[in-house]
Amino acid sequence: MRTRSLVCSLAVMASCVLAAGGSGQVEPVTKGQRVFTCGHSFHAWVGNVLGEIARGAGIADHQVAGVSMIGGSRAIQHWNVPDEKNKAKQALKAGQVDVLTLSAMHQPDDGIEKFAKLAVENNPSIRVTLLEFWLPFGSMQWPFKGKNEPADVDARSADELRKLHEPYFRAYDDYVVALNKSLGKQAVYVVPMGQAVLALREKIIAGQAPGIAKQSELFTDKLGHPGPALEMLEGYCQFAVVYRRTPVGLPMPPRLAKRYKEDLNRLLQEIAWDAVTRHPLSGIQAETVADDFVPLLNGKDLSGWNTTGNWVVEDGGAVALRPRPGESGWTRYGAYLTTERKYKDFVLDLEFKINKGGNSGVFLRVGNPKDHVASGFEIQILDTHGLKNPGNHDCGGVIGAAAPSKNMAKPAGEWNRYVITCQGTRLKVEMNGEQIIDLDLAKSPLKGRPLEGYIGFQDEGLPVWYRNVRIKEPR
Repeated sequence: MRTRSLVCSLAVMASCVLAAGGSGQVEPVTKGQRVFTCGHSFHAWVGNVLGEIARGAGIADHQVAGVSMIGGSRAIQHWNVPDEKNKAKQALKAGQVDVLTLSAMHQPDDGIEKFAKLAVENNPSIRVTLLEFWLPFGSMQWPFKGKNEPADVDARSADELRKLHEPYFRAYDDYVVALNKSLGKQAVYVVPMGQAVLALREKIIAGQAPGIAKQSELFTDKLGHPGPALEMLEGYCQFAVVYRRTPVGLPMPPRLAKRYKEDLNRLLQEIAWDAVTRHPLSGIQAETVADDFVPLLNGKDLSGWNTTGNWVVEDGGAVALRPRPGESGWTRYGAYLTTERKYKDFVLDLEFKINKGGNSGVFLRVGNPKDHVASGFEIQILDTHGLKNPGNHDCGGVIGAAAPSKNMAKPAGEWNRYVITCQGTRLKVEMNGEQIIDLDLAKSPLKGRPLEGYIGFQDEGLPVWYRNVRIKEPR
């Protein structure tokens, strides 16, 4: 937990009220934002990355309003560009910017205040985001000196990294609090990239960052310029602050897919969202997010569930089925992992993974937990990656009722995601970002099945993993 001054604590309370409009909740930004970026080589490119993320999130009207890039720059250098060539000033004066993203070379400078005042004067609802940095060479000094370079970046421990960055983070927060006070409102928001980078480095140190073995792999040079993983991490942090919604679950971006797998993409998204919702000056805190999803699996134990099967919670929070010798078949209903309570209308969001030849299923509205198959609806989980013309017994199908409109199943060993919506007799299924089922149960072979019941995961006697299982019910 980072230490904060009293003035920062007061700013936190004010920012929650301002961002939520007094409602106590922060609503996601649904309209595409016009974003202008001013920065150096650690930041100026983020405009294009943010655009890619926004399109992946279905925000088609997001706009890159402009970019001002000056290598090794402070904000004042962007401000001092002659007015006739200063595209940032021109766009702000014309009211063509919804979000201005700025960065400082370590310490904030006068250019940030000048830009913030101009922005607010011409668009009272504008937001200015200020990138919290990570420290190249682990030093606050600028220009950088070779003597500040650590002998071995990979030798830094988590505690050492936190100690190095703490004074910088504290000074940054104090600056933003004072600037917002001078503006008379919260117009400037922190993008806590520095915090996110430290969290990722801690994961690497612990061996929990898929595809990244050493901290030094994050950087393209000794100065600390970001590689693709850090580029996406910064993009996800910016997305969370700009759109006030989680990046978790967004599609794998091409710049990551060339080198890494989905597991790392998900980790970056989770780290970014955690950093943003924990930071008191990001404009969005976890307790004020209007999300309404609640976890069904808590990542610690099987509280709220019943089973006689060998379901275990692994390190990292995933729940895994580890069949015991002699366990096989699908009629051992007591071995299914089944909720203790019933659900009627809901959105169920989850991820699953199976081995080659794997088989499981997600059961919905089970009327009788002694016979899931006869009294509920099953969304099939099966190793059918690459299968042409999948049927209702293949992955993504509603068994006995509807085949997926397309095969979205990933290869065995990779995580898949289902977003399942049950509302009345309507059943919709999204798999890995694509809708594959839109079914009226009342007009299907499953008509007459209960419209309220338990949720269950099938034990077929084969290994299967579930994680990030959460549910949203109507208010």
